[in-house]
Amino acid sequence: MIAPKDRSLCAQEARVDNLRLAADQIKNADVIIFAARWKPKAAQALPHTLKYMKLRANQRVIVLGNKNFGKISIRKYLRMSPEKLLEQNNDVPRHIRTVNATLKNGLTGTRARFIDQQKVLCNGSDKQCQVFTNNRKLISYDGWHLTEPGARYAGALLFRKTILREL
Repeated sequence: MIAPKDRSLCAQEARVDNLRLAADQIKNADVIIFAARWKPKAAQALPHTLKYMKLRANQRVIVLGNKNFGKISIRKYLRMSPEKLLEQNNDVPRHIRTVNATLKNGLTGTRARFIDQQKVLCNGSDKQCQVFTNNRKLISYDGWHLTEPGARYAGALLFRKTILREL
């Protein structure tokens, strides 16, 4: 969840948390996790970026793909019964699948392990995704960013169903 006061910082392309400034932390890390709202060019460049980083042989690299919960319509959900909320699924934009496929294919044969967050968080689907947790809590307020209950939901699934459980 991104606090309102941090949203303008997160929207900037040239932020302070870039790879060059994080080089010392990366150099000393045992596990490096890349998580971003991947754009096509960044997804295509990632294999080259990993080579450029000259990581140690014993460093583990994990890449989390994009996630999206479709078009969120709070007003619509407020008019729905609790039972209907649990049935609410949204279509996932096609470009999410495209970028995740680019990441997955580009990382094949590299040391990086790819996690398709979209499929993990959406019951194996990359075309549709539920909008609410089993407790009827909204997962994302805008399709991209998680609510606090959404973050708990996503974290539990990712650490239970993926290689993150090994950490």
